[in-house]
Amino acid sequence: LRTAADRLEAARDRLVATADAESALGPARLTGELARTCHQLRSFADVADEGAFLDVIIDHPDDTATPPVPDLRRYKVPLGVVAVYAASNFPFAFSVAGGDTASALGAGCPVVVKAHPDHPALSEQVAEVLRGAAAEHGVPAGVLGLVHGFE
Repeated sequence: LRTAADRLEAARDRLVATADAESALGPARLTGELARTCHQLRSFADVADEGAFLDVIIDHPDDTATPPVPDLRRYKVPLGVVAVYAASNFPFAFSVAGGDTASALGAGCPVVVKAHPDHPALSEQVAEVLRGAAAEHGVPAGVLGLVHGFE
């Protein structure tokens, strides 16, 4: 996630230009939104590194109890593929690399994003940046899927 944020920042000028061409939201607003998105990615990376979201509980065995208590361990696991539906009005923060995607990836879930039809080129560019970051760390390319459509 941190590498994704770094790569998005490195591609800022190109991404903001594409986002502005597709959305007309203006470079200043889009640059700020991209910064917010990178912050979200890094924040979820911090949460993943810290590990409290796993909610680990360990009950140690007690052979003296009646009946004996076994060694019990519990932790949360990724639930599976997460679907993310991109918003029209936030092409960075609520789209391909937004908080929904960041939280799912941080929890270990693959993601399929339904790109918003108002910014298809930006969605493709951001997905490629995320896939490149994933590949740099040996994460399979299929961890992030992107689909287009109107239904």
